[in-house]
Amino acid sequence: MCIRDSDKALGKLQKCFAIVKKAFGEQHPRLAKILKLTALAHLINREPEKAIEELKKAERIEAAVLGETHAEYVTTLAELGRAYISCGDPDTSLEYLNKCLKIQEATFGQNHPDYAETLMILGEVYRRKGDLKKCLENFLQVEGIMKKAAGEVHPTYAGILQFIGSLYLQQRDTEKALEYFLRSEKIQAKLFGESDPEYGRTLQSIGMAYSNLGKTDKALEYYTRSLKIQSQTVGNNHPEYAYTLLDIAEQLINLKNYPKALENLNTSLKILETQSGEPNLEFARNLELIGRIYFDQSLPTEALPYFTRCEEAIRSTIGIDNIKYVEIAIHLSFIQSQLSKPALAKEFIATALKYFEQYPEEKANPLYQVAILQVKKLEESNTT
Repeated sequence: MCIRDSDKALGKLQKCFAIVKKAFGEQHPRLAKILKLTALAHLINREPEKAIEELKKAERIEAAVLGETHAEYVTTLAELGRAYISCGDPDTSLEYLNKCLKIQEATFGQNHPDYAETLMILGEVYRRKGDLKKCLENFLQVEGIMKKAAGEVHPTYAGILQFIGSLYLQQRDTEKALEYFLRSEKIQAKLFGESDPEYGRTLQSIGMAYSNLGKTDKALEYYTRSLKIQSQTVGNNHPEYAYTLLDIAEQLINLKNYPKALENLNTSLKILETQSGEPNLEFARNLELIGRIYFDQSLPTEALPYFTRCEEAIRSTIGIDNIKYVEIAIHLSFIQSQLSKPALAKEFIATALKYFEQYPEEKANPLYQVAILQVKKLEESNTT
Protein backbone atom coordinates (compact mmCIF):
# COMPACT_ATOMS: atom_id res chain seq x y z
CA MET A 1 0.00 0.00 0.00
CA CYS A 2 1.49 3.37 -1.02
CA ILE A 3 0.87 6.64 0.85
CA ARG A 4 -1.73 7.80 -1.65
CA ASP A 5 -3.64 4.52 -1.29
CA SER A 6 -3.39 4.67 2.50
CA ASP A 7 -5.00 8.13 2.50
CA LYS A 8 -7.95 6.70 0.54
CA ALA A 9 -8.05 3.71 2.87
CA LEU A 10 -8.25 5.97 5.94
CA GLY A 11 -11.38 7.65 4.56
CA LYS A 12 -13.07 4.32 3.83
CA LEU A 13 -12.05 2.87 7.21
CA GLN A 14 -13.61 5.82 9.03
CA LYS A 15 -16.92 5.21 7.23
CA CYS A 16 -16.68 1.49 7.93
CA PHE A 17 -15.97 2.16 11.61
CA ALA A 18 -19.07 4.35 11.92
CA ILE A 19 -21.30 1.70 10.29
CA VAL A 20 -19.98 -1.17 12.46
CA LYS A 21 -20.17 0.93 15.63
CA LYS A 22 -23.82 1.79 14.91
CA ALA A 23 -24.68 -1.84 14.14
CA PHE A 24 -22.79 -3.63 16.94
CA GLY A 25 -21.94 -1.02 19.55
CA GLU A 26 -18.59 0.22 20.84
CA GLN A 27 -17.29 -3.10 22.19
CA HIS A 28 -17.10 -5.47 19.22
CA PRO A 29 -14.12 -7.41 17.77
CA ARG A 30 -14.88 -6.08 14.27
CA LEU A 31 -14.27 -2.54 15.51
CA ALA A 32 -10.88 -3.63 16.85
CA LYS A 33 -9.96 -5.04 13.42
CA ILE A 34 -10.91 -1.77 11.73
CA LEU A 35 -8.85 0.17 14.27
CA LYS A 36 -5.83 -2.04 13.56
CA LEU A 37 -6.20 -1.50 9.81
CA THR A 38 -6.45 2.24 10.49
CA ALA A 39 -3.23 2.01 12.53
CA LEU A 40 -1.52 0.27 9.62
CA ALA A 41 -2.54 3.09 7.27
CA HIS A 42 -1.11 5.64 9.73
CA LEU A 43 2.16 3.72 9.91
CA ILE A 44 2.41 3.73 6.11
CA ASN A 45 1.83 7.50 6.29
CA ARG A 46 4.69 7.67 8.82
CA GLU A 47 2.33 8.72 11.61
CA PRO A 48 3.27 6.26 14.40
CA GLU A 49 1.70 8.38 17.16
CA LYS A 50 -1.71 8.18 15.46
CA ALA A 51 -1.17 4.45 14.88
CA ILE A 52 -0.51 3.94 18.61
CA GLU A 53 -3.70 5.81 19.48
CA GLU A 54 -5.78 3.46 17.27
CA LEU A 55 -3.97 0.33 18.49
CA LYS A 56 -4.59 1.23 22.14
CA LYS A 57 -8.33 1.52 21.39
CA ALA A 58 -8.21 -1.91 19.74
CA GLU A 59 -6.29 -3.34 22.70
CA ARG A 60 -8.93 -2.16 25.17
CA ILE A 61 -11.78 -3.64 23.10
CA GLU A 62 -10.03 -7.01 22.66
CA ALA A 63 -9.07 -7.23 26.34
CA ALA A 64 -12.68 -6.63 27.37
CA VAL A 65 -14.39 -8.82 24.74
CA LEU A 66 -11.88 -11.54 23.79
CA GLY A 67 -9.67 -11.69 26.87
CA GLU A 68 -5.92 -11.22 27.31
CA THR A 69 -4.99 -14.69 26.10
CA HIS A 70 -6.71 -14.41 22.73
CA ALA A 71 -4.52 -14.47 19.62
CA GLU A 72 -5.93 -11.16 18.32
CA TYR A 73 -5.11 -9.40 21.59
CA VAL A 74 -1.57 -10.78 21.56
CA THR A 75 -1.12 -9.63 17.94
CA THR A 76 -2.18 -6.12 18.96
CA LEU A 77 0.43 -6.06 21.73
CA ALA A 78 3.10 -7.01 19.18
CA GLU A 79 1.89 -4.29 16.80
CA LEU A 80 2.04 -1.74 19.61
CA GLY A 81 5.62 -2.86 20.26
CA ARG A 82 6.49 -2.24 16.60
CA ALA A 83 4.74 1.15 16.58
CA TYR A 84 6.71 2.34 19.61
CA ILE A 85 9.92 1.33 17.80
CA SER A 86 8.85 3.65 14.96
CA CYS A 87 8.26 6.39 17.54
CA GLY A 88 11.80 6.02 18.86
CA ASP A 89 10.54 4.80 22.26
CA PRO A 90 12.30 1.43 22.78
CA ASP A 91 11.52 1.23 26.50
CA THR A 92 7.74 1.32 26.00
CA SER A 93 8.16 -1.05 23.06
CA LEU A 94 9.89 -3.52 25.39
CA GLU A 95 6.98 -3.32 27.86
CA TYR A 96 4.43 -4.37 25.24
CA LEU A 97 6.63 -7.01 23.62
CA ASN A 98 7.55 -8.63 26.93
CA LYS A 99 3.87 -8.75 27.87
CA CYS A 100 3.13 -10.33 24.48
CA LEU A 101 5.95 -12.85 24.96
CA LYS A 102 4.72 -13.83 28.43
CA ILE A 103 1.22 -14.58 27.11
CA GLN A 104 2.60 -16.55 24.13
CA GLU A 105 4.81 -18.62 26.42
CA ALA A 106 1.87 -19.45 28.70
CA THR A 107 -0.40 -20.22 25.73
CA PHE A 108 1.72 -22.38 23.43
CA GLY A 109 5.22 -22.56 24.94
CA GLN A 110 8.63 -21.38 23.80
CA ASN A 111 8.92 -23.46 20.64
CA HIS A 112 6.22 -21.80 18.54
CA PRO A 113 6.97 -19.63 15.45
CA ASP A 114 4.84 -16.78 16.85
CA TYR A 115 6.97 -16.78 20.00
CA ALA A 116 10.06 -16.69 17.79
CA GLU A 117 8.66 -13.74 15.82
CA THR A 118 8.17 -11.72 19.02
CA LEU A 119 11.71 -12.60 20.09
CA MET A 120 12.96 -11.20 16.77
CA ILE A 121 11.10 -7.92 17.28
CA LEU A 122 12.52 -7.74 20.81
CA GLY A 123 15.95 -8.40 19.40
CA GLU A 124 15.57 -5.45 17.03
CA VAL A 125 14.62 -3.22 19.97
CA TYR A 126 17.74 -4.30 21.87
CA ARG A 127 19.83 -3.67 18.75
CA ARG A 128 18.49 -0.13 18.50
CA LYS A 129 19.25 0.40 22.18
CA GLY A 130 22.83 -0.69 21.48
CA ASP A 131 22.55 -3.89 23.52
CA LEU A 132 23.99 -6.28 20.93
CA LYS A 133 24.58 -9.00 23.52
CA LYS A 134 20.88 -9.17 24.44
CA CYS A 135 19.91 -8.94 20.76
CA LEU A 136 22.18 -11.89 19.99
CA GLU A 137 20.72 -13.94 22.86
CA ASN A 138 17.24 -13.46 21.41
CA PHE A 139 18.25 -14.44 17.87
CA LEU A 140 20.16 -17.52 19.05
CA GLN A 141 16.93 -18.62 20.74
CA VAL A 142 15.03 -17.87 17.53
CA GLU A 143 17.51 -20.00 15.59
CA GLY A 144 16.74 -23.01 17.76
CA ILE A 145 12.97 -22.53 17.42
CA MET A 146 12.98 -22.05 13.65
CA LYS A 147 15.33 -24.98 13.09
CA LYS A 148 12.68 -27.25 14.65
CA ALA A 149 9.69 -25.47 13.14
CA ALA A 150 10.84 -24.84 9.55
CA GLY A 151 13.83 -27.12 9.12
CA GLU A 152 17.37 -26.14 8.18
CA VAL A 153 16.76 -25.81 4.42
CA HIS A 154 14.38 -22.85 4.66
CA PRO A 155 14.80 -19.20 3.58
CA THR A 156 13.72 -17.85 6.98
CA TYR A 157 16.25 -20.04 8.76
CA ALA A 158 19.00 -18.97 6.32
CA GLY A 159 18.10 -15.31 6.94
CA ILE A 160 18.32 -15.78 10.70
CA LEU A 161 21.78 -17.35 10.38
CA GLN A 162 22.87 -14.43 8.21
CA PHE A 163 21.62 -11.90 10.76
CA ILE A 164 23.30 -13.71 13.65
CA GLY A 165 26.53 -13.66 11.65
CA SER A 166 26.22 -9.89 11.25
CA LEU A 167 25.70 -9.51 15.03
CA TYR A 168 28.85 -11.51 15.75
CA LEU A 169 30.71 -9.37 13.21
CA GLN A 170 29.57 -6.17 14.96
CA GLN A 171 30.89 -7.63 18.22
CA ARG A 172 34.20 -8.43 16.50
CA ASP A 173 33.81 -12.17 16.94
CA THR A 174 34.77 -12.74 13.33
CA GLU A 175 35.37 -16.50 13.57
CA LYS A 176 31.83 -17.03 14.87
CA ALA A 177 30.43 -14.63 12.27
CA LEU A 178 32.13 -16.58 9.49
CA GLU A 179 30.68 -19.85 10.80
CA TYR A 180 27.13 -18.47 10.55
CA PHE A 181 27.68 -16.81 7.17
CA LEU A 182 28.99 -20.08 5.71
CA ARG A 183 26.02 -22.03 7.09
CA SER A 184 23.62 -19.49 5.57
CA GLU A 185 25.48 -19.58 2.23
CA LYS A 186 25.18 -23.36 2.03
CA ILE A 187 21.39 -23.22 2.54
CA GLN A 188 20.89 -20.33 0.10
CA ALA A 189 22.85 -22.16 -2.60
CA LYS A 190 20.39 -25.08 -2.31
CA LEU A 191 17.29 -22.87 -2.19
CA PHE A 192 18.04 -20.08 -4.66
CA GLY A 193 21.01 -21.17 -6.71
CA GLU A 194 24.29 -19.33 -7.08
CA SER A 195 22.99 -16.44 -9.17
CA ASP A 196 20.52 -15.02 -6.62
CA PRO A 197 21.10 -11.44 -5.33
CA GLU A 198 20.59 -12.50 -1.70
CA TYR A 199 23.15 -15.26 -2.19
CA GLY A 200 25.52 -12.63 -3.59
CA ARG A 201 25.11 -10.47 -0.47
CA THR A 202 25.96 -13.47 1.69
CA LEU A 203 29.13 -14.02 -0.34
CA GLN A 204 29.93 -10.37 0.36
CA SER A 205 29.57 -10.96 4.10
CA ILE A 206 31.85 -14.00 3.92
CA GLY A 207 34.42 -11.93 2.04
CA MET A 208 34.26 -9.27 4.75
CA ALA A 209 34.79 -11.86 7.49
CA TYR A 210 37.81 -13.35 5.71
CA SER A 211 39.17 -9.84 5.18
CA ASN A 212 38.87 -9.07 8.90
CA LEU A 213 40.72 -12.31 9.63
CA GLY A 214 43.53 -11.24 7.32
CA LYS A 215 42.82 -14.06 4.86
CA THR A 216 43.19 -11.93 1.75
CA ASP A 217 43.07 -14.72 -0.84
CA LYS A 218 39.81 -16.13 0.58
CA ALA A 219 38.31 -12.64 0.81
CA LEU A 220 39.19 -12.01 -2.84
CA GLU A 221 37.58 -15.30 -3.86
CA TYR A 222 34.23 -14.48 -2.25
CA TYR A 223 34.19 -10.81 -3.27
CA THR A 224 34.89 -11.83 -6.86
CA ARG A 225 32.05 -14.36 -6.82
CA SER A 226 29.73 -11.70 -5.42
CA LEU A 227 30.81 -9.24 -8.14
CA LYS A 228 29.94 -11.76 -10.84
CA ILE A 229 26.40 -12.13 -9.46
CA GLN A 230 25.99 -8.34 -9.21
CA SER A 231 27.11 -7.99 -12.82
CA GLN A 232 24.25 -10.32 -13.82
CA THR A 233 21.60 -8.83 -11.53
CA VAL A 234 22.13 -5.07 -10.98
CA GLY A 235 24.59 -4.49 -13.83
CA ASN A 236 28.06 -2.96 -14.08
CA ASN A 237 26.97 0.63 -13.44
CA HIS A 238 25.24 0.15 -10.10
CA PRO A 239 26.59 1.53 -6.78
CA GLU A 240 26.48 -1.98 -5.25
CA TYR A 241 28.76 -3.20 -8.04
CA ALA A 242 31.09 -0.27 -7.31
CA TYR A 243 31.16 -1.06 -3.58
CA THR A 244 32.29 -4.62 -4.31
CA LEU A 245 34.99 -3.28 -6.62
CA LEU A 246 36.18 -1.26 -3.61
CA ASP A 247 36.30 -4.40 -1.45
CA ILE A 248 38.30 -6.22 -4.11
CA ALA A 249 40.66 -3.26 -4.55
CA GLU A 250 41.36 -3.18 -0.83
CA GLN A 251 42.47 -6.81 -0.92
CA LEU A 252 44.62 -6.13 -3.99
CA ILE A 253 46.31 -3.26 -2.13
CA ASN A 254 47.09 -5.65 0.72
CA LEU A 255 48.74 -7.91 -1.88
CA LYS A 256 50.66 -4.89 -3.29
CA ASN A 257 48.97 -5.42 -6.66
CA TYR A 258 48.64 -1.66 -7.17
CA PRO A 259 47.98 -1.58 -10.94
CA LYS A 260 44.99 -3.93 -10.73
CA ALA A 261 43.71 -2.20 -7.59
CA LEU A 262 43.92 1.19 -9.29
CA GLU A 263 42.06 -0.15 -12.32
CA ASN A 264 39.19 -1.30 -10.07
CA LEU A 265 39.18 1.96 -8.13
CA ASN A 266 39.04 4.17 -11.21
CA THR A 267 36.08 2.10 -12.47
CA SER A 268 34.23 2.32 -9.15
CA LEU A 269 34.93 6.05 -8.81
CA LYS A 270 33.42 6.70 -12.24
CA ILE A 271 30.29 4.73 -11.27
CA LEU A 272 29.90 6.51 -7.94
CA GLU A 273 30.44 9.96 -9.45
CA THR A 274 27.65 9.37 -11.99
CA GLN A 275 25.22 7.20 -9.99
CA SER A 276 25.39 8.18 -6.31
CA GLY A 277 24.77 11.92 -6.52
CA GLU A 278 25.90 13.51 -3.24
CA PRO A 279 29.20 12.26 -1.70
CA ASN A 280 28.83 9.41 0.76
CA LEU A 281 31.22 7.36 2.87
CA GLU A 282 31.79 4.79 0.13
CA PHE A 283 32.73 7.61 -2.25
CA ALA A 284 35.15 8.88 0.41
CA ARG A 285 36.53 5.37 0.84
CA ASN A 286 37.12 5.14 -2.91
CA LEU A 287 39.17 8.34 -2.85
CA GLU A 288 41.06 7.20 0.24
CA LEU A 289 42.08 3.89 -1.35
CA ILE A 290 43.40 5.62 -4.48
CA GLY A 291 45.31 8.00 -2.23
CA ARG A 292 46.70 5.07 -0.25
CA ILE A 293 48.12 3.46 -3.39
CA TYR A 294 50.13 6.59 -4.15
CA PHE A 295 51.01 7.18 -0.48
CA ASP A 296 52.32 3.63 -0.06
CA GLN A 297 54.54 4.19 -3.09
CA SER A 298 55.93 7.45 -1.64
CA LEU A 299 54.15 9.63 -4.20
CA PRO A 300 52.75 12.43 -2.01
CA THR A 301 52.01 14.81 -4.90
CA GLU A 302 49.74 12.20 -6.53
CA ALA A 303 48.19 11.16 -3.18
CA LEU A 304 47.31 14.70 -2.02
CA PRO A 305 44.32 15.49 -4.31
CA TYR A 306 42.62 12.19 -3.45
CA PHE A 307 43.07 12.55 0.31
CA THR A 308 41.93 16.18 0.06
CA ARG A 309 38.73 15.19 -1.74
CA CYS A 310 38.26 12.35 0.75
CA GLU A 311 38.59 14.81 3.67
CA GLU A 312 35.98 17.07 2.06
CA ALA A 313 33.58 14.15 1.48
CA ILE A 314 33.84 12.95 5.10
CA ARG A 315 33.50 16.49 6.43
CA SER A 316 30.30 17.00 4.40
CA THR A 317 28.71 13.65 5.36
CA ILE A 318 29.59 12.88 9.01
CA GLY A 319 31.66 15.91 10.03
CA ILE A 320 35.07 15.96 11.71
CA ASP A 321 34.14 14.60 15.14
CA ASN A 322 34.85 10.93 14.36
CA ILE A 323 37.80 8.54 14.11
CA LYS A 324 37.51 8.20 10.32
CA TYR A 325 38.12 11.90 9.83
CA VAL A 326 41.04 11.70 12.26
CA GLU A 327 42.62 8.92 10.20
CA ILE A 328 42.44 11.04 7.04
CA ALA A 329 43.75 14.11 8.89
CA ILE A 330 46.80 12.11 10.01
CA HIS A 331 47.44 10.97 6.45
CA LEU A 332 47.18 14.55 5.21
CA SER A 333 49.62 15.65 7.90
CA PHE A 334 52.18 13.10 6.67
CA ILE A 335 51.63 14.11 3.05
CA GLN A 336 51.99 17.84 3.76
CA SER A 337 55.13 17.10 5.75
CA GLN A 338 56.59 15.14 2.81
CA LEU A 339 55.73 18.09 0.55
CA SER A 340 57.69 20.42 2.90
CA LYS A 341 54.58 22.23 4.14
CA PRO A 342 55.02 21.98 7.93
CA ALA A 343 52.35 24.57 8.78
CA LEU A 344 49.63 22.53 7.05
CA ALA A 345 51.05 19.32 8.51
CA LYS A 346 50.77 20.80 12.03
CA GLU A 347 47.24 22.01 11.35
CA PHE A 348 45.99 18.53 10.41
CA ILE A 349 47.77 16.76 13.28
CA ALA A 350 46.40 19.35 15.73
CA THR A 351 42.88 18.46 14.57
CA ALA A 352 43.61 14.78 15.21
CA LEU A 353 45.02 15.42 18.69
CA LYS A 354 42.05 17.62 19.60
CA TYR A 355 39.76 14.64 18.94
CA PHE A 356 41.82 12.36 21.21
CA GLU A 357 41.82 14.97 24.00
CA GLN A 358 38.05 15.30 23.67
CA TYR A 359 37.56 11.51 23.75
CA PRO A 360 40.34 10.09 26.00
CA GLU A 361 38.99 6.54 25.65
CA GLU A 362 39.96 6.67 21.97
CA LYS A 363 43.63 6.91 22.93
CA ALA A 364 43.67 3.11 22.95
CA ASN A 365 43.33 3.32 19.17
CA PRO A 366 46.72 2.76 17.43
CA LEU A 367 46.11 5.99 15.48
CA TYR A 368 46.82 7.94 18.68
CA GLN A 369 50.40 6.67 18.83
CA VAL A 370 50.81 7.41 15.12
CA ALA A 371 49.66 10.98 15.78
CA ILE A 372 52.08 11.38 18.71
CA LEU A 373 54.99 10.16 16.57
CA GLN A 374 54.05 12.64 13.85
CA VAL A 375 54.04 15.49 16.40
CA LYS A 376 57.55 14.50 17.52
CA LYS A 377 58.80 14.37 13.92
CA LEU A 378 57.38 17.83 13.24
CA GLU A 379 59.00 19.20 16.42
CA GLU A 380 62.35 17.66 15.49
CA SER A 381 62.17 19.16 11.99
CA ASN A 382 61.62 22.56 13.62
CA THR A 383 64.82 22.33 15.62
CA THR A 384 67.02 21.28 12.67
